[in-house]
Amino acid sequence: MTNQLVDRSLRVITIALGPDADPEIEDLASKTGGKSFFVQDNVGSGDINGAFTGSSTFQPGDSISNTNVDIYQRDWDMSNMNLGDSFTDAFDIDMSIGRDVIFQVDITLPRATYDCVDDMVITWISPNDNHDRFNGTFKCDKDNFGVFRNNISSVISPMPTGRWIYQITPPEAMRVSVSITGKSADASTDPILTQCRINTGSQEIESQVDLKLAVMADVSTRTTCQSLEATVPLPCIVDGPT
Repeated sequence: MTNQLVDRSLRVITIALGPDADPEIEDLASKTGGKSFFVQDNVGSGDINGAFTGSSTFQPGDSISNTNVDIYQRDWDMSNMNLGDSFTDAFDIDMSIGRDVIFQVDITLPRATYDCVDDMVITWISPNDNHDRFNGTFKCDKDNFGVFRNNISSVISPMPTGRWIYQITPPEAMRVSVSITGKSADASTDPILTQCRINTGSQEIESQVDLKLAVMADVSTRTTCQSLEATVPLPCIVDGPT
């Protein structure tokens, strides 16, 4: 069957779920010029969403200026949280992004239900001079499947560039996946696309041996040249036993 797919120039994209997935599906994707993704068992929805988003790489799409760009993604495990606990993080909006900036939250409850006991509170803080604060609430249930989406670029216009802060206070123990996508600020201008890769070779991060890292970053846009300045922060080194 693989040869028939190759002869017909059909590109196959595969997603393997867990270590028991058939290893041959990765070979199938490779031979047909497609792409393969792997998702561990018992992970948050962020990894699964990332795999499905990545699988659309080779699908027919709109012009790049109207294509969603991945801005941010992080999973939070609040399974052992105390009532009132919250978590805070930041994401950056540069001058090339500004339309349809979607802040999405995916909730996974530890029990077999979609119904939350109360509202989740979400706060966004703008990087503008006033540091405007916006609040929202969301209660997961069987109708929304625990998925919250908010176009934060429609709340304040034009959307301020810089580092945005968000804070989420869950009403109960849960896993939370936060993802943010957006389009170019102007429909006639392409967004700046970035990608960072860290290669540790055969070594593992947080191992006892000295770790050598190779950090690679891609910055691209189709319309203008961009200058790039990269900063790699190093961890603090403490002499003596820790």
